[in-house]
Amino acid sequence: MAAESVATYEWFQAQRGGASYVLFEGNKTKAAVFRIFVASPIIFFSSWIAPSLFCWWLYGQLPRVSIIIGALYYMFNIGWVILYLTHLTLYRLRGGKSFKQRAAELIPALYNAYQELREPTIHVPSLRNAVDQAKGKRCRVGPAAALHFGQHRAEPP
Repeated sequence: MAAESVATYEWFQAQRGGASYVLFEGNKTKAAVFRIFVASPIIFFSSWIAPSLFCWWLYGQLPRVSIIIGALYYMFNIGWVILYLTHLTLYRLRGGKSFKQRAAELIPALYNAYQELREPTIHVPSLRNAVDQAKGKRCRVGPAAALHFGQHRAEPP
């Protein structure tokens, strides 16, 4: 039970922290410093500054082509930023949940499903209800719960 809770916590932290969390083996401080001082500046430079430097370099040989490429690139990028922010705003206005809200619902659902498996006598309807609630929150249940409902599939060799 404790191992499942720890694994769920680690999964959420890896989802939240991404590659930097995995790179620094779960040290959230080092991962945050890496994201702030290394990853974010590299992403910003490669996405916004490097294309303008390329267009500036190209301007000496092909000025018209350089202007067209730069204008199309930045219009496309700004359009995607606007589209992303619009999508995010509409999602939240329609009742979409943030990562923290999903985690706050998912962890108790997983805990309830695994708590049912710890009982000395397993009450199948209660277990099915707990697993269905956990699945409704879009989380994985362990193979022990899947075996109870015949959902375990053997993988081909």
